[in-house]
Amino acid sequence: MARPFIHLSGVKKVYRTRGEEFLAISEATFDVELGELVSLVGPSGCGKTTLLKIIAGLHPHDAGELQIGSDTHPFDPSRDIGMVFQQPLLLKWRRVIDNVLLPAEILGLPLKESRSRARDLLALVGLADAEDNTPTNCRAACSSAPRSRGH
Repeated sequence: MARPFIHLSGVKKVYRTRGEEFLAISEATFDVELGELVSLVGPSGCGKTTLLKIIAGLHPHDAGELQIGSDTHPFDPSRDIGMVFQQPLLLKWRRVIDNVLLPAEILGLPLKESRSRARDLLALVGLADAEDNTPTNCRAACSSAPRSRGH
């Protein structure tokens, strides 16, 4: 049997602050096959976001095993992870297109190709005509656009 694309076994995360420990995740164990769609469901504060940040490589885990990717489908977090935040996190002084391009700039990706991809993404969510606006000047168009699309 082939190895799963994402494998977690006994993953644990403890936050430490001011000498106190807070157990955020205890014994998370599951597999995700390549192409499988999975949802994390639970009450606020149960560790869903923490677990996603561990999988994305944004937080270390304290115990357990985490493997992502395979020989035939290698995994590169800088290329393969995209995040949609619960609250809008736009830089008000940057144009809409420049907010979309920020991850490409941080990663040092070629701007010509990145700009083309950013325009495609804006069109995908109904914001093609808003790319030169700042977020403040884009309220009507941005609020009527679909809220969540992955890429």
